[in-house]
Amino acid sequence: MNTRYTLRFYFLSLLFLLVITIPLRAQEKGITFTQEEIDWIESHETLNVGNEQDWPPFDFMDDEDQAAGYSIDLIELIAKKTGLKINMVNGLTWNEILDQFKEGKIQILPAVFKDDERSTYMEFTSSYYIQPSILVTNINDTINSIHDLSGKNIAVVEGFSITAELKKNYPDIITVPVKTIREGLVMVSTRELDGFVESIGVVSYHLDTDFIPNLRISSDVQLDKMENPALHISVHKRNSVLRGILQKGLENVSEVEMNELRSKWITIDTIQQDETINFTSLIIKSLAAIIVLFIISHYAIR
Repeated sequence: MNTRYTLRFYFLSLLFLLVITIPLRAQEKGITFTQEEIDWIESHETLNVGNEQDWPPFDFMDDEDQAAGYSIDLIELIAKKTGLKINMVNGLTWNEILDQFKEGKIQILPAVFKDDERSTYMEFTSSYYIQPSILVTNINDTINSIHDLSGKNIAVVEGFSITAELKKNYPDIITVPVKTIREGLVMVSTRELDGFVESIGVVSYHLDTDFIPNLRISSDVQLDKMENPALHISVHKRNSVLRGILQKGLENVSEVEMNELRSKWITIDTIQQDETINFTSLIIKSLAAIIVLFIISHYAIR
């Protein structure tokens, strides 16, 4: 092969690699906001984030009454990437958080399941985690599925999406309100109640940290829209610009950063899904493939 053709081949290949690498480097520098979004960020000094008391490992208060969890770390990372200043509001029940959210005293909810009722006043980012709902019963009972709970007592936390779906799908089951997930699990363990339906990640965390005995897990829940619920960050419909800012921040979280959060907080393998496409990862993989093809082509031509 003549030298001029070889040099032309190298030049065109390197030029192509440079063209696809420049957008990648530009993307890594930061987020591009519209002028409206920039003005919104600058005009809002501090945003209140609702922090639940007892929904580990996603959103809870630790032993020092500080906000902790996967969703808390994620919203703090997004705030850092977007320049938003946030303040954690805790010490409230979930229903009190929702009331303050509707009143505008709380602007961001970091861990929310989407349902029809919430969609009337909330806007959501794309989902960042999906986990199946499970049924927890006492190991000494003969309950094998949620259909065996007709006429029996099941623990619920008022205001939760799962609670609303339970009441709608299984009106024959008697729902008994509990204040916390842990309280509900303990009451099933002691056979004061017959069952509890929750997300597998939350139940797994309590079983690992609280060592609650005599519990059995069944996947036969069959809840409309809640079999594999997705977690979102939500804002009030009056703050649609904020939703766009948070969405851009979420999309800017790298695959490596997301995996670090998951490995830190998630104690069981569950279904994980991000509705956004990780373009950085896609470009890196494409770049690697092109380099391999370049090497193969070089030796083939030689």
